[in-house]
Amino acid sequence: KTTKSDSPKAAPKKAGKIQSETEVAKPEKTAVLTKTPASSGKISSAGVTDQAAKRTGRRGNR
Repeated sequence: KTTKSDSPKAAPKKAGKIQSETEVAKPEKTAVLTKTPASSGKISSAGVTDQAAKRTGRRGNR
C-alpha cells in the first residue's frame, strides 16, 4: 500500500515540480539569453549574414 500510494502521489508531484521548474526556468533562461547574447548575437549574425549575402550574392546562404 505504501509503495502504490507513494508512487502515484510522488509521480504527479515530481512531474508537476519538473514541469513548473522547466517552464519557469525556460522563460527566465530564454529571456536572459535573448536580452544579452541574443541581442548581440542578432547584431553579429545579421552583420555576418549581410556580409555573406553580399559576398555570395545569389547564393545567400542563411
